[in-house]
Amino acid sequence: MPASTDNVTLNSLAAFTMENSGTKQYLEFFEPRNIRHFKMIFKSGYKNGLFIAITEIGMYKR
Repeated sequence: MPASTDNVTLNSLAAFTMENSGTKQYLEFFEPRNIRHFKMIFKSGYKNGLFIAITEIGMYKR
């Protein structure tokens, strides 16, 4: 997941694998990050699918 504080310089923060489920999923960083913009890049879908669907994305501080 590339992220940035200025929307110009992107730094790779982590790679995640998401589950094939209809439930809410949390992707956690293990150390604090100061970011303003993030980009999600999907490498593949499930079951050799051509499409990926996400209904809502958000970031928050715990």
